[in-house]
Amino acid sequence: MTVVATEIRTAAEWVEGFADGWRAPADADSFSDHFAPLLDDEIRLVQPQLPTVIGKQAFREEFARPLFNMLSDIRGEVGSWAATEDGELEIVFIELAIHARLAGGRQVTLHTTDRITLRNGVAIERIANLDPLELLVPVALSPRAWPAFIRARFGR
Repeated sequence: MTVVATEIRTAAEWVEGFADGWRAPADADSFSDHFAPLLDDEIRLVQPQLPTVIGKQAFREEFARPLFNMLSDIRGEVGSWAATEDGELEIVFIELAIHARLAGGRQVTLHTTDRITLRNGVAIERIANLDPLELLVPVALSPRAWPAFIRARFGR
């Protein structure tokens, strides 16, 4: 399903687009292209142990590219979700399990509960709540994954 920003009206539709984007992304560019209509131009992405990312281009270059450089065979599954209204904003909580492989083939699963703030059907902020140890331990045990992890964590 390709989601166009003008089609997004409800939290349920937004979550459907989110789930579609994580289902089996091919690469960083197709992943970013899928999410572009779901995100505000100045989207703010916050996650543990990493700098805050602001804007669609930063989403592509500082979130998606490092993610796909570090992990392959990425597949995300939305568990449960809930939404509430806060004035003109909708707050969506999504449980997501991300399954992938590190360089060297080690399987990794990351669990996150994202708090996403929507305004007019697009995300203006995403705050990820995940345990970094779910990634750090498998990376520590996979020396071939170290270079990509270091680039993702500390930049080029």
